[in-house]
Amino acid sequence: MVDLASSQAIKEWKRIPRIVSHIHTPLLQAAQQIIELQEAAQVHQSLQPTNIGRSNSLHDMKAIVKTWRNRLPMTSDDLSHWSDIFTWRHHHYQAIVHAYDTASASQQDPNSTHAMLGVHASASAIIHYGKVARKHGQINSALDSLSRIHSIPSVPIVDCFQKIRQQVKCYLQMAAVMGKNECMQGLEVIES
Repeated sequence: MVDLASSQAIKEWKRIPRIVSHIHTPLLQAAQQIIELQEAAQVHQSLQPTNIGRSNSLHDMKAIVKTWRNRLPMTSDDLSHWSDIFTWRHHHYQAIVHAYDTASASQQDPNSTHAMLGVHASASAIIHYGKVARKHGQINSALDSLSRIHSIPSVPIVDCFQKIRQQVKCYLQMAAVMGKNECMQGLEVIES
């Protein structure tokens, strides 16, 4: 399916003008989704019970998670596209957590540290999306995104700090427009 989608995207790319413009954006987004699909298939291949203990598959999975952490939206990117991408990745991060939690529970081995890879990556993605949404001026969307971090169990403290930092920036940005009340809400977040 990935090969078929890739060849179809290349055919479409050849049909549009050579000068890159806004017409190319949906096709570039589709190309990213194809790559994400291919990488997600590799992650799930690494999570197969026969591969979960192998260092080669673990290394491949870590490389993909690192790639996803580095492939982030810019402020000029469309947020709806990135919302879909981050939701897609979140499902796969949760699959990593579930696979390694299950493996460590059944085999009593220290794979739970590998499960934290999915937890941290998921939390980082939520925080980054919140940051970009805030920079787009979509404060409510940013706060909603940041509040989803509580659905992830065992979030590392560094991610909690970054979440609070982004929340405070959201409240300060709201205070500049709406008044002192939002600033007080930001202070309450810091105190709690």
